[in-house]
Amino acid sequence: MPLPSCSADWLGEVLDHLEIAALAAAGEGLEDEPDQQRWLSFMQRQAVSSCRMTRGLASLHGDSPEEVDPEREADELEELDDLAHALRKDLPDALREVVSEAQLFLLFYLAAHIRAGVIDRTEGQAVALACWQECRGEDCDDEPLPVRVDVPGDAHAWVDEIIAAFASSSGTNALELGDGGNFTAPPASLLQSAIVLALGNRRAAPERAELEELIATITAMEADVSGSGPEWQAMRRIPSLAFAMYYVWVHLALGLTEESTAMVVMRECTERIGEFRERIGEFRDPLPRER
Repeated sequence: MPLPSCSADWLGEVLDHLEIAALAAAGEGLEDEPDQQRWLSFMQRQAVSSCRMTRGLASLHGDSPEEVDPEREADELEELDDLAHALRKDLPDALREVVSEAQLFLLFYLAAHIRAGVIDRTEGQAVALACWQECRGEDCDDEPLPVRVDVPGDAHAWVDEIIAAFASSSGTNALELGDGGNFTAPPASLLQSAIVLALGNRRAAPERAELEELIATITAMEADVSGSGPEWQAMRRIPSLAFAMYYVWVHLALGLTEESTAMVVMRECTERIGEFRERIGEFRDPLPRER
């Protein structure tokens, strides 16, 4: 994928990858981790993985996971940390305070690009400065799309809703748009069907541009899942669980739920996998990966 052409594109890319990193951290039980360094190291690895996957580069070490040298990894992450600190020091004095996870991830993500030789430090400085204020606290999150139906109250209700949505996903999945007209998900796209059905259940009516942006965000999240561990890879290969994953991600992307809730819901989907079969019969063949 080519480099972003403007600061807004950089910011969007950083926030998309941060959502995946935060989801992965929750899956590892790190959302309430008292050891700050362990959390920081995890986010550094996620930033490097996101950079290399997005830019089509080799792994952090250029080796298979079985050949990773812990000492070499520690040295490389220390170098990444030094670059991130340097980028922070390059900011004006009044802006150097880090107040959000998004700002930390921005620094790590840009440092990974500099270390990989994709951009130079001057370019990294410019992007950091342009995106820094947008990553302060709540300003980092998009305003949630107005919805008229609240999200389910607990994991059991979430999964009931997802099972029903998946059962209806083989039909025509259309959504009324806020600026007129309708959007119909392509029959071959499980991802877009999940988005349409999730928005429909929340009785949300995005404008076409908002819907296209959401589809792009979920598509990027789906691509990022390749770096989030074997559990997510396994889920993606099973249509019902892939659908559930996309469905929950819609709510994450819109700020309607939290990463910790998403993990609980996905675990319950896995535990209740038999109910998907019971209601809709055999799984459909895995659909092509969204691009």
